[in-house]
Amino acid sequence: MKIVRRIFFFIILFCACVAGVGYFLPSKISCQKEMAVHAPSFLVFEKIKKIDNWKYWHPLFKDSLQYKTYTDENHYGIVNFQKNTKNYESGIIYISSIKNYKSIEYVVKLKDKGSSVGLFTLSEANDSICNINLKIEGSIVNNPLWRWLALTAKKNINKEIDIILNNLKESIENEWVNQFYMQEITLPERFTITQKDTASAQTVNKKMVQMFNRLSVWAKQKNIKKISSPFCIFHNYNDNYFSIEAGLNLPYNITTHYGNLITKKPAQKCVMVTYTGDYYKTNEIYEAMERYIAYKKYKSDGTVIEEYITNPEIVKDTAQWKMNIYFPIY
Repeated sequence: MKIVRRIFFFIILFCACVAGVGYFLPSKISCQKEMAVHAPSFLVFEKIKKIDNWKYWHPLFKDSLQYKTYTDENHYGIVNFQKNTKNYESGIIYISSIKNYKSIEYVVKLKDKGSSVGLFTLSEANDSICNINLKIEGSIVNNPLWRWLALTAKKNINKEIDIILNNLKESIENEWVNQFYMQEITLPERFTITQKDTASAQTVNKKMVQMFNRLSVWAKQKNIKKISSPFCIFHNYNDNYFSIEAGLNLPYNITTHYGNLITKKPAQKCVMVTYTGDYYKTNEIYEAMERYIAYKKYKSDGTVIEEYITNPEIVKDTAQWKMNIYFPIY
């Protein structure tokens, strides 16, 4: 019986010592890492600031049994989640602070297990490389037994940061390389022959093909060779109509006839994207280019130039069109 009491006493003593030492263990953990992403910082910022995008790269969403995303007047984005673990841990994650193109702070709170604060800080190495720094500071609840977890938690947090940064890098670079790779170029001085018209969203493609056909016939009649890819200038566009100017680049100046207009266009600095795919999805490219121009603090008069690498007269399927899209900038 004495042996049992002694064992019981030592167990209680051991637990008391563990709890006592636990009060003196650190209640906060801080980890930080940085990674370079081959994309401009404005695109990285857009990818992080919208919490709906986190499902593509944050491990929390992949590990969650279920989650719900919403916003309110006090937060930029909130997610209630239940982790797919034995204990079905629940918690909340929300974006607490955003500084345009510089930093984004978020908070993760796990029920009964404390919270952590993450801070993304962006710095631009050059126009096409952004450095992402992620710092996570974790707070352990006041229970001294949980504080012992801090001894191993740092390794887990570093592992989580690696996963977040690698997933984010892959997601952004795939999007940037495949669709949104932007270049700043200068269109050279050139002679062009064009025709102007207006069109609705439903008739614009048909009208462009007709205009290109008329211009091609004229060029053949004039025996003009070495004509580059056809292009179309959108002077005004909205949901209802387009003011368009279809044209061809000429190798030299030539006298024209009524109905066509030859002009000598000066060299023009532009933001350019090469795009292949459904023509009706180019709005996404337009929006990305507008964000890029705003981020770089350039000015644009709203004119857009589309240069068709595939000939619209030959390739009727707009989903197969390959084009260069130019936004003139100042």
